[in-house]
Amino acid sequence: MKNIIIFLFAFVLLMGCKKETLDIQVYFPGPMTYGKIMATKGDKEWLASGLALRRTDRPDEYIGIHGSTYSEEGFWREDFLFYKVPISEGEYPIKGNNPEYDGFVSAHYAILADDGDILEDIYVPDDDRSDNWLTITEIDTVINMAKGMFNVSFILSNPDEKINPQNPDRITFSNGEFEVQIRE
Repeated sequence: MKNIIIFLFAFVLLMGCKKETLDIQVYFPGPMTYGKIMATKGDKEWLASGLALRRTDRPDEYIGIHGSTYSEEGFWREDFLFYKVPISEGEYPIKGNNPEYDGFVSAHYAILADDGDILEDIYVPDDDRSDNWLTITEIDTVINMAKGMFNVSFILSNPDEKINPQNPDRITFSNGEFEVQIRE
């Protein structure tokens, strides 16, 4: 009997020490009319509808690559964005969210709720990571198309004000690829 009590005590103690892991939610892509973005989100395959928008109101032209996912009912769930992406082939590091072009691609990721109009949590690139990058492998400004690859790890923009406790503190997109139409 004493061995059973010791075993139960040890079992409860070990279960209480088990690190909590949050489930990474994967939603559905919307229409792929203007392109797609795919990656491994955490340890799950992720696919989003994609689009690139060209910013031409400045002398240093660049594009923003935008991805969205939706719930089964069609409500907007994720907003994924690379911005300040140069319109030329090459590999570019991803850092922070400086609104002015500073030589780095910027990014953000947000999770939405309800019918897509409630912002839950906002994520920014983890600037402590050296493996945040985006590569433009092909760009054609005649047919307005861009292809490339990426890897980026996001952290909560303000962990002290986390809206949904079910959302993870960190989200990593690895082995990413995109093929998007560039629109103005």
